[in-house]
Amino acid sequence: MNRVKTRMMNSMMSIAMTSMVNSMMTKLSVRVITSMMASEMTGVRNTVMTRVMTMVMTLVFTFMITCMMPIAMTSMMTRVRTSMMSSMMTKVMTRTIADPA
Repeated sequence: MNRVKTRMMNSMMSIAMTSMVNSMMTKLSVRVITSMMASEMTGVRNTVMTRVMTMVMTLVFTFMITCMMPIAMTSMMTRVRTSMMSSMMTKVMTRTIADPA
């Protein structure tokens, strides 16, 4: 029983660590992107408006990433696979139709 518990704890810890690192990385990248976008939108750098915009956009982005990422990743992978397959099929079909030689 204890062994199972320790194994569970270990797996949970590893998952938590990886998710923490991932979220940190995404937050950093998101902050950079959002700050760039906000500065572009307002046209002025390092003003109060830019800071507010950056904060809001960062919050939105982080919320979206944390909530939608797992779902989006799984659905995206399946979608990408299906789209790749369909595009390959269409390419093959169009090629065979285009030049019958």
